[in-house]
Amino acid sequence: MALPSNRSATLSKVLDDILGLNGIIKQLTAAALTKAGTDTTSAKDILDYAEQLRRAKAQLATLVAVPGIAAYAQEQLGASISADYNTMIAALDATVAWIAANFPKDANGFGLAFTLGAGASVVWRLFPASALGGYRTALTALAGTFA
Repeated sequence: MALPSNRSATLSKVLDDILGLNGIIKQLTAAALTKAGTDTTSAKDILDYAEQLRRAKAQLATLVAVPGIAAYAQEQLGASISADYNTMIAALDATVAWIAANFPKDANGFGLAFTLGAGASVVWRLFPASALGGYRTALTALAGTFA
């Protein structure tokens, strides 16, 4: 039995990293969706989620740019990674865009995420589930891109 080439091992690692990031995004999205539908959600939770999506997208962009990964993924998974990836990225972008467009802002465009309490403690704004219908719609669309 021959040893695997470095290229195959590298592509295997890259594919594992892509699938791992997809799993993380899926878990984060499911948790955000559950919370947004049943509880109050803090501005911090929403902003942290948007930042996690932004970071994951940047990591995924680097990984899917690795030469040969699309063909390797096709060979290993039997599905077109590029079509599925593009669909997921479009839904991810739409979710982040919804947050940016709908997050409360003052007249100068500064986000209204928190107040400072006694002793400069941060008191995060809370959104009831009834105010997050559009957010849940975006989350549902993103969640639907994962198997």
